[in-house]
Formats: sequence, structure tokens, C-alpha cells
Amino acid sequence: MRHKCKLRLAGFSGSLRSGSYNTMLLSNARSILADRATVELVDIAGIPMFNQDFECAPPESVLRMNELVWGCDGVIISTPQYNASFPGVLKNALDWLSRPRGQSCLSGKPTVVIGASIGPTGSAVAQAQLRTILTYLDMVLITHPMVCIGHANEKFDETGALTDKESRQRLESLMDRLLSAISRLNDKG
Repeated sequence: MRHKCKLRLAGFSGSLRSGSYNTMLLSNARSILADRATVELVDIAGIPMFNQDFECAPPESVLRMNELVWGCDGVIISTPQYNASFPGVLKNALDWLSRPRGQSCLSGKPTVVIGASIGPTGSAVAQAQLRTILTYLDMVLITHPMVCIGHANEKFDETGALTDKESRQRLESLMDRLLSAISRLNDKG
């Protein structure tokens, strides 16, 4: 009998803030998936700004991030919304991961975008903009149900658990769809 290996996912939080709602949301996704997949959190705080001069010899932090994503079956990105967009630190990580041109570790990766923000619309605008870039990077997007948590300051408890029942159900459903998409792609490969 063949044993199934646990799937590995790369998890990105677009917020560097301690106590980040997006890091909490990513942790909730990780706990939902705990029996079926490992979610490895990618630390993008120390990634230097993308500089094409170093594209062929990137810094060690970029090499580690790239290696982690190459070894993963899928990607979860949790983004806040800053000034009606997603954070520059997240775009910077994507710029590094998309290089060198034609050799991106992101291409073909099943991916979901989730997000939380204290505003009423959550991260809806940021997610839409981010999906445009992810599509350009040839990532396989699973877009429904949307997990876009507005008034995030009211939806997590002091331990970081997502307490809003509807948001939790949407997150569970989206994680199920991500794993199903990975399974379908693996069966075709």
C-alpha cells in the first residue's frame, strides 16, 4: 500500500506588523489544513528590494525563499489592503520569485489569495489587483469562495483564532478547493 505524502504549501503574509490580522488568518488556514498539508510561512521581512543587477546572483534570503516555493505544492497569500492596494513588500517578494525570466518557481502553482483589513471592504481591492499580477505570473488561481474579511479587529479573538463563523466556513471551503486543485493537477502530471 502506498502512503500519501502530506502536501506542502508556502504561506505568505503581506503584513509585517506584529499582531497582523493577515498572519492570524494564515495561521487559521494552517490549522484548518493541519491533517492534510503543511503550511510553511515565508518570511518576507528581510528580503531586499528587487534589483535586476543581482537577478542572476540573488541574496541568500531570496535563494531560501525561492527554494521553499520550488518545493511546495501550492501557495496561500494573505494580504491586507493599504491605500486601496496590496503592500509593496509582497510585490517585491513576487518580483524576486518571478526571476530569472522563464524560470519562475511560481509558474503553474495552485494559489489562493485571502485577506483581512479593518476597513469595511476588507482587502477586496488589494486581492483583485494581486490576482491580476498572479495571473500574469502563470499561477493557477482558485478564486472562490472569496475570503475577504472586513472589520478584522472584530473577527479574531485574543489568541488569533478566527471567530466569525461565516468567514471561517469560507476559509475552510477555499482550503478544500485548493487541495482539490492540487490533487487534480498532480493526477494529470
